[in-house]
Amino acid sequence: MYPAPDITRGWLYSVIEEYEDIRESTPALATLQTPGLLIEDHLTRTLGYWNRDRRQIILAGLLFQRGCWANVVAVLKHEMAHQVADEVFAAAGETNHGPAFKRACALLDIEPDATMQLTDQPEAVDSMRRKIEKLLALGQSTNHHEAERALAKAHELALRYNVRMIESAATRTHRFRKAGPMYKRIPAHVWAVANLVSDFYFVHYVAHVYCGRHEMLQEGNRQIELYGTEQNLDMAEYVFYFLLRQGEREWQVFRESRPNAKGRRDKASFLRGVYAGFRGKLDAERHALATEKALVWTGDPSLDAFFKAHNPHVSTRTVGSTVNPHVHDAGVAVGEKLKVHRPIKSGPGNAAGRLLT
Repeated sequence: MYPAPDITRGWLYSVIEEYEDIRESTPALATLQTPGLLIEDHLTRTLGYWNRDRRQIILAGLLFQRGCWANVVAVLKHEMAHQVADEVFAAAGETNHGPAFKRACALLDIEPDATMQLTDQPEAVDSMRRKIEKLLALGQSTNHHEAERALAKAHELALRYNVRMIESAATRTHRFRKAGPMYKRIPAHVWAVANLVSDFYFVHYVAHVYCGRHEMLQEGNRQIELYGTEQNLDMAEYVFYFLLRQGEREWQVFRESRPNAKGRRDKASFLRGVYAGFRGKLDAERHALATEKALVWTGDPSLDAFFKAHNPHVSTRTVGSTVNPHVHDAGVAVGEKLKVHRPIKSGPGNAAGRLLT
């Protein structure tokens, strides 16, 4: 499963920002012109390459799905080194990894013969993922009680796994992903969904703001970024999109049944109600797990440190807006019955990539 166009565009803007940062921090690259930067999903044998004829750096979509940001930067710098060799050191006639390329690598502080392996998930993680997928599939059962038990069990399994990882002091690799479309102003109901997945699906989030230093960047656009381990990001990302889509569907059903319900205020009131109702349901499940099975989530210090390292100046604020109480209450009733019932995505197959060309 590949990212939606909005997500790919968000990643592309982040790559452009990274390119500009690298160039500005290296005085010798002041005259280097930004090339075309592309993300291609079809690349499987290589994670990136420099096309000198078209002046393009192409990165593999797989890199963004399975790598961390450090992987992205490493591949970007490798391909930048090829560009620098061609356009700054005039490497005409040299081999691909000749003296000019090695000189460019030294300038960018990277190894010229670097390779990269995007590793598979550990067996325990894959096992946990498969169990949760089966439980979410059972959530489609027409038997209401069977479906509710399966969904509650999926929530318990995810909580138990994460608590065990914290208690065992196991080393975890944290990453971040773009989620949802880009907005000039993020709607209140999207903030509500981001808060919900952060509180119940073991991730943190921030709204990334694009700074617009390059003509391809749309200054002031905002997009949600989720932070966590890969398996938790898979689940949180799925729930994030599920809630946004399902909220839209429920609003359409409600609007058809209530012709007087229309306009932005009523839609916002309804959606915030839906997510408040669903939050209440998850609160009840987590309280039951704490009291009946002593499963208590107290947070992940390593994720906190990773998040703060990437967002040292992040601040919080309250997003408020007036609501129509009758429409909001109707949304709450819908949210209390909402079920996350489709299987989460499975990870891509084995993949290794050399930093080539």
